[in-house]
Amino acid sequence: MKTIFTKYIAIALSALAVFSAQSVLALESSFEDFGQLGVPTFKYYVIRFVELMNLLVPILISLALIGFLVGVTRYGFSQDSDESKASAKIIMVWGVIILFVMTSIWGILKILTNTFLGA
Repeated sequence: MKTIFTKYIAIALSALAVFSAQSVLALESSFEDFGQLGVPTFKYYVIRFVELMNLLVPILISLALIGFLVGVTRYGFSQDSDESKASAKIIMVWGVIILFVMTSIWGILKILTNTFLGA
């Protein structure tokens, strides 16, 4: 059970590293929200953070969905063993919790962006 979560965490962290490196390189080239002294404003950093989260949240949601589906298939194929059914239930519950949290974060970011930045 621990090796499954370790594999998921390793995959998620590697995807996070790749996409954050790509988005940092992409964000370095755009400097439209600088102040009078050439220093980035708070709005610049907020917009960049929201753009980064907009890249990461769908990836994390898809990883959580994959984890949930792995739990469902494990539950379906474990007909006799109560221990494997319990482990599959735990995977499904954590998949649902992570899906809920990630979609909530995405929605909250959209609401805050539309409210305060008008984007």
